[in-house]
Amino acid sequence: RRNAAKNKSDARKRREKSKLLSDNGLFDIENRQTKEKKPKKSKKQAVSEETSRYLPFRETNLLHYLDSFARGVCHCAKFRQRCVGMIGEEVSGWDLSPLQKGLVQQARITCLCWHPQKPHLLAVGSKAGEILLYNSASPDASVNTPPLGSGASIAAMKFHWENPGQMYSANLLGTVMLHHLDGHNPDVYWDTNSVEVWFTALDICPRRTMVLAGDNVGKVYAFSADGQRLWSIPRRLHKGKVKHVEFSLRDPNLLVTASVDHTVKLWDVRRLSCPTDALHTLHHHKGLNSAYFSPSDGCSLLVTDQHSELRVYRGPTWKDVTSIPHPHRQFQHLTAIQASWYPLEDVVVVGRYPEEKFLKNDVRGIDLYCGHTGKLLHKIKASLSVKGIFSLNSFNCTGDKLASCTGQGVVLFHPSKEG
Repeated sequence: RRNAAKNKSDARKRREKSKLLSDNGLFDIENRQTKEKKPKKSKKQAVSEETSRYLPFRETNLLHYLDSFARGVCHCAKFRQRCVGMIGEEVSGWDLSPLQKGLVQQARITCLCWHPQKPHLLAVGSKAGEILLYNSASPDASVNTPPLGSGASIAAMKFHWENPGQMYSANLLGTVMLHHLDGHNPDVYWDTNSVEVWFTALDICPRRTMVLAGDNVGKVYAFSADGQRLWSIPRRLHKGKVKHVEFSLRDPNLLVTASVDHTVKLWDVRRLSCPTDALHTLHHHKGLNSAYFSPSDGCSLLVTDQHSELRVYRGPTWKDVTSIPHPHRQFQHLTAIQASWYPLEDVVVVGRYPEEKFLKNDVRGIDLYCGHTGKLLHKIKASLSVKGIFSLNSFNCTGDKLASCTGQGVVLFHPSKEG
């Protein structure tokens, strides 16, 4: 009887031991599989992660981010978002100063344009057809062109790519001109000679030596740098007024147009004849004021409609879109509000036209948004002290000055002298 009980206990122990060994074997197999799935880290990454445990890290310190980015600990997307946040925080604290020289004839400001290579040259266009070339480094050297008169509102203008003393413009009189800011009479490239057709958009492409202008019936005209017509007949690209025309800085063959017919269209300039030639057509709920390519990399497109929405599209498919609710409705006696980019990173700047239906107890001013996430970063504090609505806001090429217009006045935002 004792021997039988002993044999039973020995058998039980053997079963438990075999079960334990089998469990350990399965556990070892699972560990082996998980180890095989994990990618092998390089020696540099392992060292950087080991040292990063003992290094201090502050989210507000750019040097910490640069160091983490160089060691591969911080990802590029997170690094760019942090840069956007720091830019917004800095710009929100800029000081404000008015222009030391103004227009000869007081009129509503309709256009702002910085020189693409000279950060101190700002061109201001008015509803009276006058252009002020303002030199922020030497205000006494600023010059004015003679006003063209009532109804000659400057719809769009661009600096000549080789001569900063010349400017292309398109106005509501139906003319496309090259202005000589040294006092000579302007060269008229085209005149519609009609009170029913006028120009509403213009852009230039230095690499193609090409000037494009859009009118109020959806047609686009093409000229060479010296004013020769490149197309015998203008091309009808939209069903309604062309509000904006712009070449891509990344690819001179890529063109974007925005219209009041609720569409933004992307084109190949080499194949541009009819509306069906559009590479992409982006539909919106309202008419559109502008569509700007991002100057930082040219891979984002910022669209402003005529009511309460901003959109940021991302190339090359232009299907990835971020919608930003923002009040900036259209008003007859107000220059159409346009959102624009910061030149070095995807930060959006836009003036606010408060609306009770949109947000109660809202205030005016200038808003800064992140172009990647669509989140509100900051509001420029100095803009809250100015009465009026900021319709146009434009950074210079180096990003250290912001020109903004409200009604008949233009102000400059810049870093504080104390900072």
